Amino acid sequence: MLPTARFSSVALVGAVFIAGPVVAQDGAATTRTTADSSFTDPQAERGGIVFARVCLECHARVDMANNDFRFKWSGQSTFELFKSIVTTMPDNNPGGLPRSDYTDVVAYILKLNGVPPGPIEMADDSASMSRAKMNLPSSPSGQGALARATSALLGRHTDALRPHAWRK
Repeated sequence: MLPTARFSSVALVGAVFIAGPVVAQDGAATTRTTADSSFTDPQAERGGIVFARVCLECHARVDMANNDFRFKWSGQSTFELFKSIVTTMPDNNPGGLPRSDYTDVVAYILKLNGVPPGPIEMADDSASMSRAKMNLPSSPSGQGALARATSALLGRHTDALRPHAWRK
């Protein structure tokens, strides 16, 4: 190999590493850096409504977005969280909700933990969810996301969220 050709090969490889993630024509990165789990804002909002109607009876939102929760679930597949919720909740009727409600609740929990929504709803099939890993932020920045999500939900659904339902 000629020295010029070797230099060109090294330069090309270096340019690929320096360029970083592939960027679409509209300027948006095609890779998600916070989580492989994709969900939309409307899907998380639906999940918030289900959470307020069904889950708040026993669970506080802060329990779904604290450091213990992130430590336990970060790196796990979305399906593991989904399966855990479906097989144990609601306490008086595990698996009794429509599959889409459980998927929406998982999307809501991801949003509470600071995972940004995307343009595609979370799929509710086990194969897709098994491939999607939850890379939850380890910093308390998720608490800000919790406050924003709660504020947005309170503005629209105050009847579903009574202060006595909040548990510490």
